[in-house]
Parts: sequence; structure tokens; C-alpha cells
Amino acid sequence: MLPEMINRYTEHHPMIKIQIHELASAEQEKRLLSGELDIAFMEKPVNKQIKYEEIDTDHLLIISNRKDNFQINNFNDINQILDKNTLCLPNCDSHFELSQKISKFLSRNSLNFPQVHYTNNVYNTISMSDLHSNVTILPNNLVHNIKSKIKYHELMGKGSKWEKDQNGK
Repeated sequence: MLPEMINRYTEHHPMIKIQIHELASAEQEKRLLSGELDIAFMEKPVNKQIKYEEIDTDHLLIISNRKDNFQINNFNDINQILDKNTLCLPNCDSHFELSQKISKFLSRNSLNFPQVHYTNNVYNTISMSDLHSNVTILPNNLVHNIKSKIKYHELMGKGSKWEKDQNGK
């Protein structure tokens, strides 16, 4: 989505220089407020001084081995899956906000914190979930382009969905 937006904008405004920075939402807020950034794509801002427009939503998925045959109808089903499998997640150092979002989802919905295996990136996490007795929880936007190659279920409950916003001064 972002590449198309940037391409359309630069076609209409060829003299405006665009720089892309990958930053955590908190850092984007800080830089918007200080004037270092003019626009940001992030989750809904905490600071009420920042004006924003919702441009999309996202949700968490639980991803498993394609051969697993479990169904998810309620939180008890999710707890059973987490009890029987190792939860593979990207490590906190490289994906701090994502780790926080998944931890908050688990705790807000009183879900078990299973045995966790941390990987160094999202693609390794997805690969690990395809091995027997492993699952992962990731946002849809990180796996939407490979959904045909993985088995997933959309999660429900507190913190399973959120808005993605375009913020600017």
C-alpha cells in the first residue's frame, strides 16, 4: 500500500524529496512533535496533539503447521493450542512493538504464556511455525502475501485488532 501511495504522490509532486525511515510508533510521535517528521504511518497516536486519519486496520493471526487440524472457536481452544505447542516469536530487540502487542493480547485475554522460542526475524518465525508442535502469532500485514502457503486463523478478543493511521502535523 505504501509504495503505491508514494509513487502517486511523487508523480504529482516531483520536486518534493521523500525520505523513508523505519521507526517505532513512539519514536515517530516524538519526531512528529519536534518537527523532524512531516508525516508518519503508525498505530493510533497516544499524544492528543497529533492529528491523524485512519487508513487501514490490522489483526493478529495464529499460524501453525499446515498439517495441524485444530479449530478455534473460543479462548479455551487457543489455550489448548498454546499449551501443546511452542510459541515462536520474533525477538524483542528487533520487533519490540510487535512483541509488546502479542504479550498484551495474551495477558488481556487471560491466555497461557506457553513455552516461547525467539527467532531473529519474522521469516524465521513463520518457518518455525511450519514445523511440528510450533505456532506463532503475527499481524496479518506481515503475512498477507504468503497466506496461500501457511495455515492460519484470525484471532479474536481484546487487542487482536487495531487501527493503522496516517499522522501529520
